Amino acid sequence: MGQRTLARASVLIFLAAAALAENPSPRKLYPATPKAGKAGYIDMSGSMVISPRFDYAGPFSEGYAFAVERGKCVLLDARGKSRSVKLGVNRELGCDAGHFSEGLAPAKGPGGWGFVDPKGRFVIPGQYEQVESFSEGLAAASRDGKWGYLDRTGKEMIPLSFEYARPFSEGLASVVLKGDAGYIGRDGKPAIKPRFARAERFSQGLAAVRGGGLWGYLDRGGKLAIDPKFESAFPFSEGLALVLSKGKLGFIDKTGKWAIPAQFDVETRGFSEGLAAVKKDGSWGFIDRRGSSVIQRQYLFAGDFLGGLALVTLPGERFAYIDRNGKTVWKSEEGAAVEEPAGGKAPGGDEPTEGKD
Repeated sequence: MGQRTLARASVLIFLAAAALAENPSPRKLYPATPKAGKAGYIDMSGSMVISPRFDYAGPFSEGYAFAVERGKCVLLDARGKSRSVKLGVNRELGCDAGHFSEGLAPAKGPGGWGFVDPKGRFVIPGQYEQVESFSEGLAAASRDGKWGYLDRTGKEMIPLSFEYARPFSEGLASVVLKGDAGYIGRDGKPAIKPRFARAERFSQGLAAVRGGGLWGYLDRGGKLAIDPKFESAFPFSEGLALVLSKGKLGFIDKTGKWAIPAQFDVETRGFSEGLAAVKKDGSWGFIDRRGSSVIQRQYLFAGDFLGGLALVTLPGERFAYIDRNGKTVWKSEEGAAVEEPAGGKAPGGDEPTEGKD
């Protein structure tokens, strides 16, 4: 499979993960492109329930999805009913919009980024350079190079004063101030003094942080719970965290001990719904929390399980959805993959908060 198809698959998986993992749709629907040209949506059985009529089909979140139909942006509900929305269209995201979270979605208007409601109306005007999705009642936003936090009415609850800011998670948010990354509470006051080169979100009581070139984990009190000794580290999920050691990825538990020794290639993913997509020797499969192979390595690319299905790529530029037993419930025709998208990241993308080294 060419790099164009793999890149497209990675974007689809990232967007679906962001939308479905944080905000599951009442009716689980999945974007699907049966053959080159148009995309629609399937349900968990693999049945096409919204006909392939879209130039681009984004993931559902909170019962809604953005799609591109006849070159214009539309907002879909789970029944397939579409509403025209006045948003731009680009090759990366389809519509100039993110996924719905807490009832609002990031969207780009003539004056910048803001937020729209499920009817596609701007309830927070587009006036920001960048925004993140709402989390725990607040959304990070930037203007003139400074970040702060908005509430759902658009009021700037925490002044735009940081060099960078991430979404709130478990009551804390990582921010960069004077080149160092630390954490603030919902009142905007420092909770953990900025002193790190990079700081990830809190997950299951711990956050990955980097200082002195290596990564470790911090508890909510600001104390190191796992000493910095990894080349890279990711948030805990289902009790395990993905870490990089000597160029290979493995999984540790919350004491810092190896649960699954480092042996996987760098694109390997964390656990979702009890399974992790892993890459080794150039092919992808799935393991359980004991490290046992559950679905043998056979794919050119694999994403997280979300709502019982995972998106994988097959030879011949084909996409497929599989269930937890490895059974294919739907697959595209050969050559159905669309062109590689342009560079950039979606609003709300999960990148580390970075300070100075």
